[in-house]
Amino acid sequence: MKEFREGQRAKRQAHVEKQQEENKAFRESLKDMTPEQREAAMKAHRDQQMSENKEFHEMMKAENRAKLEERLAANPNLTEEQKNEIRAKFEAKQKEREEAFKARREQKRSERKK
Repeated sequence: MKEFREGQRAKRQAHVEKQQEENKAFRESLKDMTPEQREAAMKAHRDQQMSENKEFHEMMKAENRAKLEERLAANPNLTEEQKNEIRAKFEAKQKEREEAFKARREQKRSERKK
């Protein structure tokens, strides 16, 4: 399990570093644009990265769910009821994380508008 978590952490770090490099190159490309072009390009870039992030997080969530199912299937000591309870807790935690992320995103948007 430790190796799995370390792999997940490495994937997240690689994803962040990739986007940081893309952002650096993108900022360089903005220098020769008019303010209107720059604003449109920034919106398109932000939308693209949000889409990439959403896909990445869905992939990570699917991997986590698959690992959970693998571990539950390998544990003969748990009853189906216990396994279902663990699945429900997993889903609730995922939902909680999504809601927290949405709240942070909305807060950033409202701060940007000020």
